Order: sequence, then structure tokens, then C-alpha cells
Amino acid sequence: MMDENRAEAGRVVAYSGYQGEQEPRFLVIGGERLALEIRDRWREPEVRCFRVTAGGRDYLLRCRLPELEWTVEPRSAAPAAPPRPPRRP
Repeated sequence: MMDENRAEAGRVVAYSGYQGEQEPRFLVIGGERLALEIRDRWREPEVRCFRVTAGGRDYLLRCRLPELEWTVEPRSAAPAAPPRPPRRP
């Protein structure tokens, strides 16, 4: 069952498996639905954490249990523009 939860910096679209464990599938940022890649996952007391990449940026997703409330924390800035070549006189 897909579940869309609102979050601070965006919204998490999660999947509930047969054991009821929530796993993120997509991020919705600025109205754009981004596929994500789970890079790492771990548990903290009352929280499931995921380090993901979506749209070329890294995020930390936390799902508070048992409420299933998601928060989204950007972990890296947007890619920097390449440096400009020096001006010639």
C-alpha cells in the first residue's frame, strides 16, 4: 500500500510491506516526484532512518514510529556551477 506523508522540505511517498514496515519510494519536492535510491538505513529508538539520493541531492529521511510521520532533511547543496574561465585583458 502506497502512503504519502507530508514533511518539512517535501513529501515522502512510502510503501508498507507485508510486515507493515514503511520504506520510502519517492520524494515530492516542489511538486516534482523524484525517484530515490536508498544509500543506507538504520534504526534509532522510535525512528527509522534512511540516507537517500534523489534528483542529484542527498537527503536524510526519518519516519517516527508508531505515528509514521516523515521528516526530510537536505544533506547536500545543489551541485555548484563550474568555475568561469579567467577573463583575458
